Amino acid sequence: MAPAKTDAAAAKPAAVAQQMRFLTTNASSSIYGYAIAMAKVMNAKVPEVNVTVVESGSSIENQNRIARGEAELIISTVDAVYRGYHGIEPWKDKPIKDIRWLWTHSSLPAVFLVREDSGVKKLEDLNGKDFNPGMRGSATENQGRQILEANDVKAKYYVGGTEDAVAAIKDKRIAGFIKSSAGPRGADAAILDLMTSAPMLGLRLTEDQMKKAETKYPWLSRGKVEAGVYKADWNKDAYETFTLLAGIASTTKLSNDLAYKLVKSIVEDNKPGGEGVQVAAFPSIKGFDLAEQTLDGLNAFLHAGAEKYYRELGLKIPEAAKSPES
Repeated sequence: MAPAKTDAAAAKPAAVAQQMRFLTTNASSSIYGYAIAMAKVMNAKVPEVNVTVVESGSSIENQNRIARGEAELIISTVDAVYRGYHGIEPWKDKPIKDIRWLWTHSSLPAVFLVREDSGVKKLEDLNGKDFNPGMRGSATENQGRQILEANDVKAKYYVGGTEDAVAAIKDKRIAGFIKSSAGPRGADAAILDLMTSAPMLGLRLTEDQMKKAETKYPWLSRGKVEAGVYKADWNKDAYETFTLLAGIASTTKLSNDLAYKLVKSIVEDNKPGGEGVQVAAFPSIKGFDLAEQTLDGLNAFLHAGAEKYYRELGLKIPEAAKSPES
C-alpha cells in the first residue's frame, strides 16, 4: 500500500511568532482597555509577533522593568523617556540608553484655571495664593510644579486629589488648579464642572515663561487646547501651554523591521478607512493622525524603525527626536 501523500504546506513548520510583553497600567484605567485594543491590532496586522498585555503601574515602573529585560513594549510618557535616556532623576545613576519612542496616543495639555474673583490675572499673581498644582502624585502635578518653580512663582500648594481641589475652588478656599485637558480637542469634566459653578479664567503662559521652563526642564513639551474647546473668552483662540505626551516605548533590542510594522499597524488602524479597533476602545483618539501627533513636540529619541515609517509618510522629524541609529 502506497504511503499517503503529505501536503507540502501542512508539512512546512509555521513561523514562531516573537512573544512580546506589553507593560501597561492598572487594569481599572481606561488606558488598560486601550492597551488591549492596541495589542489586538498589532497581533492581527503583524503575524510575526504575539503581544501580551501585562497589568503594571506607572511610567517609572515600566521603564525600570524594560531596562531589566522584563518587557518588549511599555506605556510611558515622552518626558519619562527623555529623563531615562539622559540619566535624570529617578534614573540619575542608571540611565536607560537603549530606550526609544514608537508612537504617541495622547497629548494632554495643561490648563491653569483660576476663579475670576481670585484676583489672579497672570501666572505671577499666584505668588502667595493657595493653588493646586495638579492631582496629588500625578504627572500633571510634577509638570505644574516645574513650570511654576522655573518662573520663581511661589504659590501655597494645596495638595489633594481632583475632587478635593474642585471642592476647594468652589468654596473659594483656593484660587484654582492645574488640570490636564482631554486632548487638544477634548474638554475635561472637572474644568467644565467648575465653569458652570463660577466665572473662571485660563491663565496664559507668556513666551518668556515657557522658555524659562524649557531651559530648566528641557524634557517639557509644548502643546495647546484648540480654539473653542471651552466656551469662554480665554479659549476663543488656541490656548498655548505645555502638554504631557503619553504613548508607547521600546528599546533598540526591538528590530527595525518589527518596529516599523508595529507603528504602521497602529497608525493605519486609526486613519480614515482603517478598521477603527482602537477608537472603539479609546474614543478620544478619533480623528487624530497618530503619526503627526507623535512628532508634534517630540523631544525623545525615536526608534529607527518608527522613524523610517514616519519619513516614508513625508513627515518632518524633529531634530531632538532623530534616532541615533538612523
